[in-house]
Amino acid sequence: MIMAIAVGAELLAVAKDGNNQKKSETITSNIDAAIVDASTSILKFSPLGDDSAKVTGYKEENPTSIDIPSKVKIDGKVYNVTRIGDCAFEYCSSLKRIKIPKSVTRIGEWAFGNCSSLTNITIPESVTSIKNGAFEKCSSLKSITIPKGVTSIGTKAFNGCSSLTSITISEGVTSIGYWAFEGCSSLKSITIPESVTEIGHGAFEGCSSLKSITIPKGVTRIGYQAFNGCSSLTSITIPESVTSILDRTFSKCSSLTSITIPENVTSIGDWAFAGCENLDVVIDNKEQNVIIGYGAFNDCKSVKFLK
Repeated sequence: MIMAIAVGAELLAVAKDGNNQKKSETITSNIDAAIVDASTSILKFSPLGDDSAKVTGYKEENPTSIDIPSKVKIDGKVYNVTRIGDCAFEYCSSLKRIKIPKSVTRIGEWAFGNCSSLTNITIPESVTSIKNGAFEKCSSLKSITIPKGVTSIGTKAFNGCSSLTSITISEGVTSIGYWAFEGCSSLKSITIPESVTEIGHGAFEGCSSLKSITIPKGVTRIGYQAFNGCSSLTSITIPESVTSILDRTFSKCSSLTSITIPENVTSIGDWAFAGCENLDVVIDNKEQNVIIGYGAFNDCKSVKFLK
């Protein structure tokens, strides 16, 4: 009589006389290969609650490639890895590639800040929050997709990503944080989804290669200096939902040639369009209630009020 028992990934046939005979075929182990033991991992972990944990850092010097596990065993207990903690990989200048599992829902503040060798990263659909400075000064990062689950992009989230040429922001994002994409000097175009209602201060400041942008109809607030220094920007449409244009919002947009400011706008801030030397401005002022700030149109080509 021959009995079969599973040991690891191999099936052994046990003969009646006790001699083990290795069978040629291999079966899948019941052991979950995705579970990583924290004591042997190159990553550092910390429990968050009953069944979840976060990545807090790394042990290995100068890692170049990292796969974050979806499950980790800490002191004999298994946790789901749901967060990448604040500053977890900050200043890890050797890191070129990282894989984030679908179990992760939050990327903490400055989690990958100053990871200057990181060239690409896929943010899984499970992520709902990208915190402040999460990818700040990742100067080798070339493209990024913000998944559907994310509702807000934090302050300076991608600030200083000077090699970033492509950004896809999925429907669902409602706000773009202060200086979120400031200094992304290689960025040529971006589509802002209809779900966005707020563009923060300095959000695209210094994006000197940005040629065109469409601001969706639902946007009610554009922060000061939001497009300051976007010197390649040739066209932009301000939706009727906007009621004020703040200080320096479009200053130094030297390639901008024409813009119509809708009638709902009642105030235009200081130096709002200063330095837009090729710009013909048309202001719908039928209600004659537009307040113009100091130097709002300094050096503009022309300004016309519709009455």
